Amino acid sequence: MKDEILFEDDSNRDDGFMKVSDMITDFPYKDAEEKEETPWYKDMLGNYIFNFKFGHYKMQNVQREAGPFVWNELNWFLLDLDVKKGEALFLADKCVALDYFYGKGEVLGNEGISVWEKSDVREFLNNRFYEEAFNEEEKELILTRNKYNDKVFILNREEIEEKFGYEDLRPGEVYYADDISGRIEVWLEPVSWWVDTEGEQDGYMCVVSENGDIDTSGREMDADETGIRPALWIDLRKLIEYRKYKKGMVFAKLIEEY
Repeated sequence: MKDEILFEDDSNRDDGFMKVSDMITDFPYKDAEEKEETPWYKDMLGNYIFNFKFGHYKMQNVQREAGPFVWNELNWFLLDLDVKKGEALFLADKCVALDYFYGKGEVLGNEGISVWEKSDVREFLNNRFYEEAFNEEEKELILTRNKYNDKVFILNREEIEEKFGYEDLRPGEVYYADDISGRIEVWLEPVSWWVDTEGEQDGYMCVVSENGDIDTSGREMDADETGIRPALWIDLRKLIEYRKYKKGMVFAKLIEEY
């Protein structure tokens, strides 16, 4: 079956999100005469949660690699901001895949190599996902900020507790799409998602449970029905010039409205 792409029209959103381009008229600064002091996002951070479409990836399907493949635009939430550098940390609003954290069947020894460095999740996010989800123009916006030079990663427990304070947004979901009686059906299912922090037992990793709590006891690394929720750092200055931004594809909503 031919691949399909689902692109939602956000021009008339009814969920409280507004186009940033409708809220701020002078890009990239609110006051063009004070460019060094007042980037538009500086005053808005802490009061608003940002959401924008960036990249696309295929939904899960029951038949796995047999298809059908339905591609969905990815949405991201702003979690942190380095104002001086103009760099922002975004987390996907949905999980993009279900897989084990580390499934090579060998015991991880004390080799001076972190569990993350050898994980299947890291390999998936920085190879298959990165290459398939983003076009060349989008890749130019993605930064490397950790010691492994990863483009895409998952949050650790400390980052979730400190930066992801919107508890209503923590529960994970994953899109499914399948051919049911000759018709493509799309639905969401709740899932737990991996956290880049080892659990209390050997061979376990922490997860965010389906209700949004961090399970510190963890889940075995080879639990393959666990969600992968990617995070990445983006160059905001480049994002401002990005064509989707100019088309009004970045949205904001008051945090207090959640």
